[in-house]
Amino acid sequence: MSLSASRIVGAALIVAGITVSLWLALGAPQEWSGGMRWAGVALRLTSLGAIAVGACFVYPDRATKTPDDASNGADADIPQDAGTGSPDGLNGSRV
Repeated sequence: MSLSASRIVGAALIVAGITVSLWLALGAPQEWSGGMRWAGVALRLTSLGAIAVGACFVYPDRATKTPDDASNGADADIPQDAGTGSPDGLNGSRV
């Protein structure tokens, strides 16, 4: 799935999850009892899950590894020297 399609799906899931959560908190019938109360609990958990999954679609993990173990993240094009990245190497910073 392309990044733009993933973000659209994620935004739709987040909006749907927030909408259902607000409806359950503010507008759901208060006289639900028995099995309907358990259905409300399931709806609440499902809406929170939809928000979490939507956030995963909007912000996908960009630090995945390619088959040749090369980094595919934002800093993949920057050459990494073995001595400069570690705190014990040249110009090492512990900040």
